[in-house]
Amino acid sequence: MNFNYVERMRFMKKFCAVLLAVGMTAGALAACGKEKPSEPIVSDIVLDMSDYVSTDESSSEAVSSQQDTLSKETSSKDTSSKETSSKDSSSKETSSKDTSSKETSSKETSSKETSSKETSSKPSTVNEYGVNVAKIDSSKISALKKKNSDTIGWIKIPNTNIDYGVVQEPNSGYYLNRDYNKKYVKGGASVWADYACTFGDRSDLSKNTIVYGHNWTNCWRPTRIGNDTKDKWFAQLAAYDHIDFARENPYISFSTTEEEMYWQIFAVFYTDINFYYIDENPADLTDLTDEAKSRSIFDFDVDVTSSDKILTLSTCTRVYGKRSDQRFVIMAKLMPAGAALKEVSVSKNKDFKEPQF
Repeated sequence: MNFNYVERMRFMKKFCAVLLAVGMTAGALAACGKEKPSEPIVSDIVLDMSDYVSTDESSSEAVSSQQDTLSKETSSKDTSSKETSSKDSSSKETSSKDTSSKETSSKETSSKETSSKETSSKPSTVNEYGVNVAKIDSSKISALKKKNSDTIGWIKIPNTNIDYGVVQEPNSGYYLNRDYNKKYVKGGASVWADYACTFGDRSDLSKNTIVYGHNWTNCWRPTRIGNDTKDKWFAQLAAYDHIDFARENPYISFSTTEEEMYWQIFAVFYTDINFYYIDENPADLTDLTDEAKSRSIFDFDVDVTSSDKILTLSTCTRVYGKRSDQRFVIMAKLMPAGAALKEVSVSKNKDFKEPQF
């Protein structure tokens, strides 16, 4: 369709209005918090359209005018160039081509070098066992705590851009659509902990520490591995859908304001919201972890006992279609202080339990 500007904006407003009317179901909110927040929730298909289109007609006309002017100036320069070119000698043309070729080659080389540097730049460190482990800068926690007293910790995952403060508020839906400055942001702009969880040092933690984050850009299969600039919050958590990534990055760093802690992954799964995995203090932890393992797309050679404490990371997904009552979840157990963070054997779970919709 070739919409003009006004028609396009009318179409988008109608489209967004329909999506806003649909919203998110109460069931979908269960994995993003245990209460329905007071603010309206928009469908995760609706992004901030100002990132993609202008909302100002005069601005659009100005851009169009500038483009017309530029086109005319370019045309004029082309004509002048042709007249001058007809007077130039063949040797000058050859020299110009040679120079252009060298410049192009130089740019390509520079581009490859830049790409190589970007690829090799990873937000993780390899420990003495050859395992990727992300190190958290404790000063970041302190700085965010001064800025926002709701700060309870920090999460960082190797070879992703997940490197965020974690906040918590008694109203479970508070940060669903707010940033770290507590300002309302459509679609949210923070990573937050379940309101019922307790924090401090490891002895103060709930049996199950639950942390939520949005995923607007890496929801659909095939999920991506990599640092797409649009990925925010828990979008790159979806990299754990790939077995090689899971093998190479078996630990999550989640530290509180009181203590640095590392967590060993034991389950990666997709689920419907009927599986109540967001119980902060389950009566029987092994019942919860055994169910998580049965749903895990990979088998991790990690033992979890009733005396362990676990970390649950939950985000949205659309791997099973457009329905909003599906989640992508990663569970990890707390490692003892000073424990050796070694490689973990990971294999495909050939008969994992799939979500039931």
